[in-house]
This record gives sequence, structure tokens and C-alpha cells, in this order.
Amino acid sequence: MSPIPWSLPSWVPKDSRVACALLVLTSCVTSTTLGFDGSMMNGLNILPSYTDYFTLTTATLALNTASVWMGSVISGVAYGKVPDIIGRKWALFFGAILTIIGVIIQTASQNIAMFVIARIIIGFGTGASSIAGPIYLAETLPVKYRAWGLGIFYDFWQVPSIPSIPFKDLPPRPGLRPRPKPRPQTRRDGVF
Repeated sequence: MSPIPWSLPSWVPKDSRVACALLVLTSCVTSTTLGFDGSMMNGLNILPSYTDYFTLTTATLALNTASVWMGSVISGVAYGKVPDIIGRKWALFFGAILTIIGVIIQTASQNIAMFVIARIIIGFGTGASSIAGPIYLAETLPVKYRAWGLGIFYDFWQVPSIPSIPFKDLPPRPGLRPRPKPRPQTRRDGVF
């Protein structure tokens, strides 16, 4: 029985090679997400508008970048049994939802604490998907495609950097708006 009361009708292709390709491509979204996040942070760290907006020092810049790995470590410990309990597909789905929630919070970040919390949530979501994705592929792919499928899964980490190659010589344009005048922090502000 499905852990979710509603589910969409399933469509399975008649050719097993098409099914294998679809399995690999949908699971590769996990690796692509992690690679895109790394490329995005690399691009953000060199933007003066980003470092000026958050008034980043070397320590806070490193914290912003490393916090995604904190979330991944936490998910490695906390999410290991979840795919066994709810199933591989649902574990991938919930990992993706957590990543999307983290991206929304990161996009709305107004201070370093909010940005770091969002990065930890993104790390937890991508880590959760990275736990369930390879297991799902290893269990569903036929033996003759298993090595190739898992190899492609782990190689998709570099895919997001490919579309950025033609844009490397474009002139910079203003990104973030100038930082508004800071207001005093109060106790009720909290992290967010």
C-alpha cells in the first residue's frame, strides 16, 4: 500500500530500454541539483553585490558555502532508514520537496542566518535524495544496465556547468539591489 492516499496513474513503457533511460534520467536530477548548487555558489561568491549585501567576511563566506554539506551530513544520519519505511520513490520525492523549500527560503534570505538555515535545508534535501536515488536505481535497473546507470547518476554532477560556458565572456550586469539601511535587531526577529 502506498504511504500517500492518492497517487497518479502509472505509465510504464513497453520497451525496457526506454524504462531504464527514464529511470536514470529522473534519478539524475538529484546529481544535477547538487552540481547546480555548487556552480551557483561559486558564481555568487565572486559577485561583489552578494558579498556587499550580506557584508561577508572570509568566515561567513565559508559558512555560507559549507552549510549545504552540514545538511548533507545530517541527512546521512537521519534519513538512512526513511527509504526503507516509505519507499524509494517517495523518499526521492520528499527529498526534492525539502530542496525546493530550502531554495525558496534561500531566495528570500535577508540576513546570513536565514541564508545558512536555507543552505542546511537544501543540503538535507539533496542528501536525502542522494541516499534514495542510487538505491532506487540499483534495485530497479537490470543487471546489464546497472553499472552504466549508476555511473551516469554520479557523472551528472558536472552537467549544470556546461550551459554556463557560453556566458563566461558576457559583461557583468547589476545583480542584487544595494543593501537597505540596516535596522536594529530585536528579540522577536529570531532567525528569520
